[in-house]
Amino acid sequence: MPFGIFTGVNNFGQSICFAGALMCQETIDCFAWIFKSFLKMINNHLPKAILTDTISNAIQITFDHNTKHVLSFYKCIKEYDIENFIVKWEEFKINFLNAKAYLDRIDKVKEKWIPCFNRDTFLADMTSTQHEESIEAFESVLE
Repeated sequence: MPFGIFTGVNNFGQSICFAGALMCQETIDCFAWIFKSFLKMINNHLPKAILTDTISNAIQITFDHNTKHVLSFYKCIKEYDIENFIVKWEEFKINFLNAKAYLDRIDKVKEKWIPCFNRDTFLADMTSTQHEESIEAFESVLE
């Protein structure tokens, strides 16, 4: 059974868990019901943004235009192999010429941040330094 979790960041920059949901079906109606239930739980205060790993019509149905839907870039590119990524990356750079300087800069180090270039390296499912940062925060409390 799929499990969805609603997390956020508090005023101190700490991750917090708002709610979780077990789903028996992954349909638009089920997602919409979960989103509406979540909104009810938080007194209908619309979030400024919602970050997901998929495009869902349930988000458009439930949240108004003031809530920005953002796709998790890492999840979107995770499934590409190197050949497919290069093709899509070149298309992306052509479609966003106004960001050429930035894209050229990150293109030089793409082997460090694109998952398909690092599949042969064991990383224990870590995709950011968040784990290290949380350990450092814990150690500073102990000092």
